[in-house]
Amino acid sequence: MIINIAFHFSCARIHKLDIKDDGRKYIAISTFGFYEGGMLDVKLHNFKATPFNEKDVFGFSLDRTLTDAMKLYLDSHQEGCLLQQVQSDSNEASHSEPNGAVIYFILDFKEKRLRINCSHNKQSASDLRSIRIYRNSSGVPPFRPKRGSSVSQYSGPGFVRQRRSASETEGSANVKRSSDTSSCSHLEAIELPMTVTENPDGTKYFNANFVVFVASESDEGLYNLYFHNCANYKEGQFVALDFSMEIEENNNGNFLSAGEMPLPALYFMMSLLFFLSGCFWVFILRKSKQLLFKIHYLMAVLVYLKSLSLMFHGINFHFIQTKGEHVAAWAILYYVAHLLKGAVLFITIVLVGTGWTFIKHILSEKDKKIFMIVIPLQANSLLM
Repeated sequence: MIINIAFHFSCARIHKLDIKDDGRKYIAISTFGFYEGGMLDVKLHNFKATPFNEKDVFGFSLDRTLTDAMKLYLDSHQEGCLLQQVQSDSNEASHSEPNGAVIYFILDFKEKRLRINCSHNKQSASDLRSIRIYRNSSGVPPFRPKRGSSVSQYSGPGFVRQRRSASETEGSANVKRSSDTSSCSHLEAIELPMTVTENPDGTKYFNANFVVFVASESDEGLYNLYFHNCANYKEGQFVALDFSMEIEENNNGNFLSAGEMPLPALYFMMSLLFFLSGCFWVFILRKSKQLLFKIHYLMAVLVYLKSLSLMFHGINFHFIQTKGEHVAAWAILYYVAHLLKGAVLFITIVLVGTGWTFIKHILSEKDKKIFMIVIPLQANSLLM
């Protein structure tokens, strides 16, 4: 059970997802905070819809918000699919679109490509002007931040130039010339091909890949990635999806989200402070000439367990930061130390409340029953 908890709560940023017979209208894939130089790499493998219809609409939405506002919008707009609303209102701003900058990646089974669209509100006009999208990670240029100066929205690597030579765009998506002067023209003109494999029984599997590069400070923020199954918005229709995904999120080599980057150093520092506090407490006990009780040493054990818990947590976050995945051993050690710390803390509080060692040296039958009932409940609450 501890292993399952460790895997569930680890904040790894190289995800491998397997979706089987899923009929949800939308799936919340990931939320990540990107700094300048950050990259989101999404690989879709073996996509299959049952039953399959080329006219059905499936795809991704990537929005940048201060909060998880997209989920609130989707929950309150169950009458229609967001991707279909964007398609029907691609030439004008839609009153039903969510606020903020949103990029849509729609699976086009007929043309075998990913079509890119974006919201056409005023917020998008300013937020999506310098976004870069590539076919794969090999096309992303190396990021070289300028020291002592911020990257302008219209200069440096953040500005998307539509008139680039073929050598500059090697490995990136081919951009068609477009007369559209909207802020999304440079995105909607990008071609992202899909590959198709077909089984002997005629079942088709689709594969796609796209990379979003945060090239300037104006693009920094919290990004939410969703997958949409528009076919299941139709009354009386159910389409089950099977696919797998590989998602890599990193901030110029750092796999932690923007708000989580200070956590490894913070956990290590707090672990050291608790360890020194425990040593100081033991030193006070050894030098004290007053009457000491066993519970005083139990308090020292509690402080050391807290220090161990923070150290293991810091090591776990360090491996996530450098490798993008947690190391199971450190995650398990953290949860073991965390559970022990919680149990010892509660036992200490109960012992102090019963007056053990202060008033009486033997627990009564009533006190023992309290321990037998309350301590398992406390352990269960820590596990949950």
